[in-house]
Amino acid sequence: MISLTTIGIFLTLPVKLLWVAIKYPFVGGVNNKFKSDLASSLKLTIFRSALGFPIRDKGTLSVISNDTVINSVIRKQYPNLTSSLNNYGKRYDENSIWIVEAEGRAVTDPVIIFIHGGCFVFEACQEQIESLLSSYYLLEPRNREKVSILFIDYKLASKGCHVPQQLDQVVETYGRLVSEGNNNFITMGDSAGGNLAITFLQRLKTDESLCGFPVPRSTIMISPWTKLVPDSGDYEAPHSLHVNSMHDMMQARHYRQMFDTDEIDVMFGDNEYRSLTVSPGNCTYKTSDWEDIPTFHEPGYSTFVILGEDETMRDDILTWAKYALGSSLAPPLRGSNGVWDPEVHEYFRDEKDSAFVEVVMEPQGIHDAFFIFENGILGELEKGKKVSVEELDKVKYFGTIRVVEFLNRVLLESESKKTV
Repeated sequence: MISLTTIGIFLTLPVKLLWVAIKYPFVGGVNNKFKSDLASSLKLTIFRSALGFPIRDKGTLSVISNDTVINSVIRKQYPNLTSSLNNYGKRYDENSIWIVEAEGRAVTDPVIIFIHGGCFVFEACQEQIESLLSSYYLLEPRNREKVSILFIDYKLASKGCHVPQQLDQVVETYGRLVSEGNNNFITMGDSAGGNLAITFLQRLKTDESLCGFPVPRSTIMISPWTKLVPDSGDYEAPHSLHVNSMHDMMQARHYRQMFDTDEIDVMFGDNEYRSLTVSPGNCTYKTSDWEDIPTFHEPGYSTFVILGEDETMRDDILTWAKYALGSSLAPPLRGSNGVWDPEVHEYFRDEKDSAFVEVVMEPQGIHDAFFIFENGILGELEKGKKVSVEELDKVKYFGTIRVVEFLNRVLLESESKKTV
């Protein structure tokens, strides 16, 4: 049975959507990013409502599994694209599913390990798989033909699998890949998946049983959830959790619901969240905890982080990036009005004696916008339309462009090193 709270959310959602549509011709969309985009304003309203469900109800309502999304929904909607992907939808192990396994894959060929977001309580949504596939098909052909993508199908806290058991599943699948000789990995995660991408690197560093495992050569984090449980002061100005709540998909009320009530026990059980392998932002930051992670600091490795100027996690992500990556980005003193300023929105490190690092803050961007709101490209590709990253609208597909450009760079470098 679902709760009265969830029933109330379902009953009021049509009214909320109608109100957004009525207001749109007069005041525009629901936030800065979607001021001129009614469809995205309506979608954002739906996602906000779903995030308001109590945690157990989120599990009850997550009836469409990741396997179903990949093998039924996406396969049926995009038959031309999925039929050309080797081993699409095939299980690698209990914890993972191939999105594509490069034909004739060698153990030295790159494998992208994708860890989906969803607050640890939702399965992946259709949009996340669509955006992931779009990025794959937008890669330069020489990079695309060698790369594989493995989707981590972790269990949900909303169904009784307390955080951080999901990290154990990532480690288990990674260990199997390593045992087979694979040694060229890129981790990629959004929101909760971004958290797992970060904590996985800490686990590799601190878990003696994983000593000798190859470290991912690159990592891509989209709006990583670096601090799971807000402090009381985070709900007040000038923290982004307060000032951006009206703009973002993740709002202050969602955090309060998850962590200011007994729902926190549903999320963590008896597990301690104040740990670098669970929630780094709930620990005291020290540069020394991060400076010996090769993916962040050693030559030949690379890291990409993207976040939104108008997202509630902004300040937490920037604080983590300061200590972990040496990023100089700080919360903006004023709104950008959507205008890109590299001095304000980008940290870029490309030095011979260090890892390549990009931290990018999308002007007026919101949480996980790349995966949730930039999925429209795949329909064009399914119709056979030739789409290149250079032709994309630089505002509408801000995240897609930056992610694909980063991947093209690191995949080309990876292939060059193999041939030297």
